[in-house]
Amino acid sequence: MDAADSIAARGYTICDDLIHGFGGGYLPPVPRTRQTSARPAPAFTLEENMTMVIQPNIVTADHSMGVQVGELVRVTQSGVEYMHAVPRRVPRCA
Repeated sequence: MDAADSIAARGYTICDDLIHGFGGGYLPPVPRTRQTSARPAPAFTLEENMTMVIQPNIVTADHSMGVQVGELVRVTQSGVEYMHAVPRRVPRCA
């Protein structure tokens, strides 16, 4: 939640959940940011081998521009393992 505060601090918002669990469906936890949630984020504990999708989907306050990003990760003892094999880059059109 602390890291997500930087989104609003820069004048943006999100158009979806910040993160959600993954594995056979759309699973908890499903928090939004402090600025976009009607209630406090649910308490949860990250556990080793838990998978989750991090997807801030940042947009302008008027929702006229934005970017959808997401990353499936597996929680490890020392951090996370990225599950996507596609390089993260902005493609350039010829």
